[in-house]
Amino acid sequence: MSYTYRQGTLPATTPTVVYTCPSGKTALIQSVRVNNPAAYVFTLNKHDYGDGTTQIYQLTLSAGDTVTDQNPMVLRPNDYIELVSSVVGTNYVLSIIEY
Repeated sequence: MSYTYRQGTLPATTPTVVYTCPSGKTALIQSVRVNNPAAYVFTLNKHDYGDGTTQIYQLTLSAGDTVTDQNPMVLRPNDYIELVSSVVGTNYVLSIIEY
């Protein structure tokens, strides 16, 4: 079992894969945190390998809002998390356990 983090800044309107579960592992996304100094719409999608993509949620947020989602998500090999922001500069941090 190992703990890892992914962090970065999203471009505007481009779906961005921020984490892909490695082959031979299972991953638990413990938390997703996003923030932006501007007003923005944020979307989180989960892609299940072989089953397609599901929009988990879409939020309309005010300038400066920070969202911390601590609902766990399990990913199997080749599943991935994709984030989308309506404006440039949305920062994200994912906390992940791989096992």
